[in-house]
Amino acid sequence: MQLVLARNRVYTLEELGISQGLTLGQHLALGILMVFLMLAALCYSPVLVGGEHTLSRLLASRGVGAGKQILAELGSFLVSFGLLILCAGVFVLIAAHLGGFSLPSAKTLLSWMWTALPVVVMVAAWSFFLFSLAKELVSGVLLVALLSLALCFAGGCMYPASFFPDAIRQVSRFLPTGLAMDQLSCCVTGGQGSAGWLFLYSAGFAALTWLHRIGCIRGGGGIATLE
Repeated sequence: MQLVLARNRVYTLEELGISQGLTLGQHLALGILMVFLMLAALCYSPVLVGGEHTLSRLLASRGVGAGKQILAELGSFLVSFGLLILCAGVFVLIAAHLGGFSLPSAKTLLSWMWTALPVVVMVAAWSFFLFSLAKELVSGVLLVALLSLALCFAGGCMYPASFFPDAIRQVSRFLPTGLAMDQLSCCVTGGQGSAGWLFLYSAGFAALTWLHRIGCIRGGGGIATLE
């Protein structure tokens, strides 16, 4: 009887990690952060939804081409989005301090910000591209929300990639969200991350937005092809 009652003390359980060397709690925390980043861009939907692109055609007639328009709009959106995430982070730190939690040093916080920068750039470029495809506010919000959540699920943000079949696990490693989780995990494990791939994805999304803007200026409203 004593052995049965004390069965929880006759062994020790050691959690070795389930994804990128993270524990389940760490993975879920980073996954929640990734989902928040992907959905935070919805705040900008009223100003980012493409619409009819009348202003784009007017600017193009004045000599401001699609490339310059994309650089200006995406750059301003990236700065504003980065400030939004920074303010949210400050709010979380204040709440944690008031809750009695110990805060990391300023050097550690700066290191985390630098590590998360490629993720923020990728999310901004991804959201900017999707919003440019929508012509109405509701369709733009649904497009960004549904595709972002699907990408988070497939990339292993909601569940560890090890929970999925091997085929999905191999694909998730190359998805933007899977690479973003790998990059964010460096805040805990101190690895190298996937910053280069994330910047490459960001450039790809910006290029797709540029081609779409060229198509809209020409009046087709689709993705232009280079002749």
